[in-house]
Amino acid sequence: MRARTERKKADAANAAKTAFLTRMSHDIRTPLNGILGLIEIEELKEGDMQVARESRAKARVAANHLLSLINDILEMGKIEDRKLTLEHAPFNLKELCDDTLVLCKLRASSNGITMQDNSLPYATGPYMIGSPTHIRQIMINLLDNSIKYNKRGGSVTFSSKAKPLDNGRALFCFSVSDTGIGMTPKLLKHIYEPFAQEGDDARSKFQGTGMGMPIVKSLIELMGGTIEVTSELHVGTTFYVEIPLDIDKNPQARTDTVEKALDCSLANMNVLLAEDNELNAEIAQALLESEGVVVTRAANGNEVVDLYLSHPAGSFDAILMDIMMPDMDGYEATRAIRLSEKVDAADIPIIALTANAFAEDAQAAHDAGMNAHLSKPLDFNKLKNILARIKKNGSVSL
Repeated sequence: MRARTERKKADAANAAKTAFLTRMSHDIRTPLNGILGLIEIEELKEGDMQVARESRAKARVAANHLLSLINDILEMGKIEDRKLTLEHAPFNLKELCDDTLVLCKLRASSNGITMQDNSLPYATGPYMIGSPTHIRQIMINLLDNSIKYNKRGGSVTFSSKAKPLDNGRALFCFSVSDTGIGMTPKLLKHIYEPFAQEGDDARSKFQGTGMGMPIVKSLIELMGGTIEVTSELHVGTTFYVEIPLDIDKNPQARTDTVEKALDCSLANMNVLLAEDNELNAEIAQALLESEGVVVTRAANGNEVVDLYLSHPAGSFDAILMDIMMPDMDGYEATRAIRLSEKVDAADIPIIALTANAFAEDAQAAHDAGMNAHLSKPLDFNKLKNILARIKKNGSVSL
């Protein structure tokens, strides 16, 4: 009897794994096929600038969707393995909400859906310390769902406020309400389980990994918050979220530093770029050179250490370091540079440019002796800001 029960559990686990791989294969292939198709269209219509612009815009949307799918898969794995690390970083909560709403309003508008912001002024002020990346992820998941499961002519309403708590903390409260398809009481019981949707027809009609809501709930609980939901079939759904945050006591000093850095030109900065992927290296070099930066390239960890050691101290203003490289990875290369006897070994800024995108990866970069961490695909504006701060102040920190 026990053997039969164990066999059933194993069969169920295998079936779930097969279903997961099938879903992921479909969801990853869909935007990938779109990107490849758009490249073919642009090649067929070579010289047509309008087609080229439209193809690039559509390819960017498809690529971002593909990236979000991959991030969902990785995030869920981190959560299940209990390896997810939250940030503890200063940020402007109002700006985060406003920026997120701007992105989602564009998608809502293209689907014939109106979006309203009924937020109240924050009694605590907007400057907080917490995990902005994950708060944005939670908001985007909930807002995307409210658009995805809505109908043309429908609406989405976002409301938020920040209430003061004891000990210099605040409670960020927000809700997302829609006039969409709603959910049955049966689905509501399973909404935070992976792949929970109303039926097979819903799965084919609405794109997604089916992991958004489990990720949302897990992230909120990791931050010590709560999430509640009310829904009525064919009427709509409302999610209520509360997340405790620390209030930033000294935001102005950070704001002044960033604003001063943004005014700084990058022309004639010398950067040592360590990247083993030829295409990634070409892209980074082209973007940097467009800002007047002089780039020296290394193809692996050993080469970046050799180039650094063979040049006089002060030759490079910063080192951009990939992590996963042959012969010697970015962590080892950073340690080798820091332990060398060169005059600037302890001070030269080293920035991780890596596909390892989670908070624990940033911590690993810090532990290895790096000053900052940027995830791929590269956000060039963030890199420019970091390099500007280095040129202005001589340093930057994680």
